[in-house]
This record gives sequence, C-alpha cells and structure tokens, in this order.
Amino acid sequence: MKLKKIIAILLTVGVAATFAVLPACNKSDAQSGHKVHIDTDWNGICDTCGQPIDEASIVPEKPTDTTPEQPDNPDEKPDDKPDDKPEQPDNPSTEPTKPVARITVKNGPEKNEYFVGDEFIPDGGMLTVNYTDRTSEEIPFTTAGVTFTGADTSSVGSKTISVTYGGKKANFTINVIAVAGIVTFDMNYDGAEDMLVKVGEGRTIAKPEDPVRSGYDFFDWYSDEACTISYEFGKDIITEDVTVYASWKGSNDFVVTYDLNYYGVAREEYSQIVAYGAAARPIAQPERAEFTFGGWFTDEALTDEYKAGEAITEDTIIRAKWNRISTERKTYTFEAENTDLTGKVGPGFSGESLGADMIVTDVAGQNNLGASGGRYVSSLYKKGLGLEFYIASSEKVTDAEITVAVAYDNALDKPGTLTFTSDEYQVIVNGKPMQFSDFTVVKGEKFSDKIVIKGVTLEEGYNFIQLLTNNDRHPWGNPGEGTYQGTAPVIDCIKITTSSVLIWDQNYNLPANEK
Repeated sequence: MKLKKIIAILLTVGVAATFAVLPACNKSDAQSGHKVHIDTDWNGICDTCGQPIDEASIVPEKPTDTTPEQPDNPDEKPDDKPDDKPEQPDNPSTEPTKPVARITVKNGPEKNEYFVGDEFIPDGGMLTVNYTDRTSEEIPFTTAGVTFTGADTSSVGSKTISVTYGGKKANFTINVIAVAGIVTFDMNYDGAEDMLVKVGEGRTIAKPEDPVRSGYDFFDWYSDEACTISYEFGKDIITEDVTVYASWKGSNDFVVTYDLNYYGVAREEYSQIVAYGAAARPIAQPERAEFTFGGWFTDEALTDEYKAGEAITEDTIIRAKWNRISTERKTYTFEAENTDLTGKVGPGFSGESLGADMIVTDVAGQNNLGASGGRYVSSLYKKGLGLEFYIASSEKVTDAEITVAVAYDNALDKPGTLTFTSDEYQVIVNGKPMQFSDFTVVKGEKFSDKIVIKGVTLEEGYNFIQLLTNNDRHPWGNPGEGTYQGTAPVIDCIKITTSSVLIWDQNYNLPANEK
C-alpha cells in the first residue's frame, strides 16, 4: 500500500511538471486551436477550469500498476488470498463502472401525465451517458444507480424532475392533472372484477377494448343498470363519478331494438338484450317536434302494435309511430352561427379569424345590424370558403322557398357597397347551384333577405345547403391591402318556408356554437 502511495505522488508531480510547459486551458494551442485541459485524477473534470473535458482535451493516460500489491501485514502470504477472483467495487449495483462526464435525457418515461397523488413511474425513459474515456451508452431510467428528485404529484401543474446518474444530472418534465371523476366499468355478472378509470377535468372517456366472458358475447356498454340506453363514448365531458354497465348475449338471448323511425335525431335506435320468453324492457316515451307519439309497432307498415310485456322469441324491431300535428306551411330559421365552423380560416384586413372567432356579436347602437339571433358570421373573404347547413326534412317537397339574410360588413371602411351575382356568391342545395337575382349590400343597412329562391326541392331526411364564396376579387380592388382573398357579405341566417317539418340534422352535431 505504501508503494502505491509513492507511485501516485510521483505521477502527480510528473503530470504537473509536464503540463507546466503547456498552454493553460483558457488559452489555445497555436497549431491546433484547441484548448488544453489538465485532468490528473481522471474524473472527467478539468483541474484548472472545472469544466467537463471534450474530444480535443489532453487527459493524462491513466497508468497501469503492474506491481503486485503488498499486504499491510508483512506476515500475510499471497497464497492466503483466494485465487482468480477479481476485486469487486464497493457497490456494484448502483455505481457506474467508470467516471461519467455528462448525461442527457434521450426520451422521457412512457407515462408523462399523472393524476394528483399518482406514483411516478420511470419505465420507458432512456438516458444517454457520456463517459470521460470518450465512450457513451444508452441506459434505461430503471437502471440501478439512476435516481430521481422532484417527482411530486401532490398538486396540479407541470413538474420538473431531475434524474441523476454517476454524479451527473439532467432534467425532464411531467404533467399532473386533477381528477374530474372516476368511471366504473361494471362487468355486470357475479364474480367479475370491475374496471375503474380516472378522467381528467374537461375530458371525455374513451371506449375500452371489449371485455371477454366465457360462454357469452359482449354486446355493448350502457349508461343505465337496466341496459336500455347505450353509453356514448367521447361525447359527454366527465364532471363526476360515472358507472357504465356491460351487456352480454348468450346463446338463448335476442336483440330487441326500439326504432324512433325518423331521420335527424342523434340517436335513432335503442337496442337491448332480452332472454328467450322475457319481455323487452321499456324506454322513456320519445318526443318529436310538431308530432305526437302514436305507439310502438312491430311491422314496417305500423299496423301490428307491440304490447308491453309481450314475450320475445326472436330478434325484434319495435318502431315508433308519429302523428303530424299540422300540415300548414311554416317558416323555419337556421342561424349561420349554429353551423360548424371547426377548421375554417377567415381572412380579414389585418389577420385571420379561426373557427368560432368568425362569429360576431351584433352590437347595440348605430352599428347594430339587426341579427335575428344577436350574432352573425363574417370573414368569409376567400374563394371556396362557406357555411354548411345540414337539415332534416320530414318528407319530400318541391315547393320550398329559401331566403338568406345578408348585410354589408361594417368592418369594411370601403367601398361602401358590394354587388354579387348568383355565380359570385352561391347557394347550393343538395349539390345543385341555385339561380337568383343579383343583390347589393350597402354599408349601414341592417340584415335583410336579399337572396330569394323559390321552388326548391327538399328530400325526405338528409338535406345539405351550402352558402359559398365563389370569387377571388378584393373588396375594394386593391389586393395589397389586407389579407382578403375574395368578397362576401356577412350572413345572419337562412329561412326555409315549406309544408314539411324541418330540424337541424343532429347527426352532424348541429346546432353548433350555442350560447
């Protein structure tokens, strides 16, 4: 041991003497331009400036001691030690095998988002480790000796976590969110284990993989314990604890479907599983605008009425019957701001309006435009940009009348008036462009039905009406001013007068942007 100490002292003196003639690390080698560092203890840190050494640094080569180690006790014989057993490090499970120069986070852990109170899980994270001997490797976060600080999930927010290995440190972040509610997936049979899922604030719940049960086929998840109303995943934001129930179909079970029997409602059918010989479970009596409910029937002609408690012996569809309250012509109003503006970009004078930002609140006073719903849509200044109205009709008609309430955009200081033809600003019904007289909007005038189209055909069920900017002219003829890529009026609403009953088509999530 004394011999080792003597060698170490001589080596240190020799290295110091050698580097005394070399430039200091804050100077440059005249020939190579590289900085020269001194690292006599081989820890990867310059003895002079304290910085990690780089590829161009001079590091004394660590000598290999070939002198047999002498025992502290002279009486101890070499043969007393076990043969062929290498010396073990103090803590082989936690310490790197060689000095670490630096570490970086290659990628964070698989789980980056946590609920308040969750335990931090490092699985999936990877570190890049650079050693002082110019070698490097990638190691998992779960490697022995990798430690973490700052993994506090007791409160909401972004958290910076420090990871340490071999005395070096790097950082990464995780996000901690609050729990809005816990969704319990009730498997709905004896002996089954329920599944609980936490849901963050402002979020919905996604449908999980279908569960498996021996001897049964999984049918659906339901929002009620009687399994009559299927749960709609991804629709309702979770604000409290919710339980959904699994429904299973056995070999002697049948599917009974309650069919509301009209188009335009978001959910037209309600299916359930019923055992052979049992009765279908009832659902709440449905409602329909301008119709009265006339009962449930088992045939398409609506002549064979279904009686509550009737035994089910096969797959069955039970259809609703509706009675029209009045057949008189009526005018229906569909507000422009209730169309879906998602993804739309409307050019303007000094920028763009995105999505719902295209909706303008009609102000009181001199600039009030008299919008029927207190709001209207602007920024339709681009060829190909328009509004889509999806409307369901109770029957086919050929004599509907469509009017469009338009006005001049008060945000345009000039030219003061704008005139459009039916080609420059289009109304398209079920794919067919409509013809109508030229119209002019004037600054200061309120909304009025400038567009009038008669003899329009509407189909039973689905109908698609589009208002479309079909020109690329600048509002006042100077393309260098503003970001305008076309000219259009501002839109209040469309009105349809017909003997059919009309509603927004809920299959397209309309009406949208409701107050």
